[in-house]
Amino acid sequence: MIIQRAGSDFVGKFKDNFMTIFLKVLNSSASTVHEEAFLAISSLARQVGPDFEKYVPHIKPFLIKGLENLREASVAKTAIGVTSDLSSALGPKIAMISDDVVNALLKCLSDGSVDQDTKPPAIQALGDIAMAIGGRFERYLRSVMMVLIEASKQRLGRADAASLEQIEFFNELRQSILEAYSSIMHGLSMDKAQEHYLPFVPPTIALVDLIISEASFDSGVIGAAVVTVTDVASLLGSAVREILQSPVIAKLLEIASQTASSNSRILRDAQICKRTIAG
Repeated sequence: MIIQRAGSDFVGKFKDNFMTIFLKVLNSSASTVHEEAFLAISSLARQVGPDFEKYVPHIKPFLIKGLENLREASVAKTAIGVTSDLSSALGPKIAMISDDVVNALLKCLSDGSVDQDTKPPAIQALGDIAMAIGGRFERYLRSVMMVLIEASKQRLGRADAASLEQIEFFNELRQSILEAYSSIMHGLSMDKAQEHYLPFVPPTIALVDLIISEASFDSGVIGAAVVTVTDVASLLGSAVREILQSPVIAKLLEIASQTASSNSRILRDAQICKRTIAG
């Protein structure tokens, strides 16, 4: 794509022309070209950065429509990707559309008929929004956490009776939830509002317990669990010290150390986690 290959000066000079074309495409009736337009808009947003703000009111109706198009999973997933890219590009300015976007993402996650592959990126997008808007995410915290906690309770069952595809999905889902938890904590901490996460520490640890008990985990979800526990310890401090002394956390760090033979980053993160918990 020309936007990806072109320099920022070129893109900056012609950004209005690009957006005029993309909006015309989005006004067409073919959903397949909508996906291409969304991808192009993501590329443009990454290049333009915070200055992309002026286009947001124009693309918002199409973005929300894409997020709510749950019957066409590929369109919804592409719109979710745009949401993450806009959060990164706009930073706090994503708040201008975050009410409607968060609501659409929660509807996606709460709909049992939705293609399951849309759910991990939708969860990631919520975390991206949290990182972008900081303490202002507190207004969504309860509703978002209720949906994520419900998703975290899904059980794979016996690993030996599950298909490889099921195992991979559950690991991806759980990793996305853990990473979202970390993003939410860090976002809140930007405005010294991380204490609002305290009521959600027990279900966070419960997810770690479930991951360990089902024994179908991969290194990605174990690494994410270690980082999330570290974030709980470092951002919430003495208020969570007792719960982090539980056998669940000790078992997680033991597994992480065993996994570290094939992943040195997990070993490093596990060592950091131990030191952080110890205070």
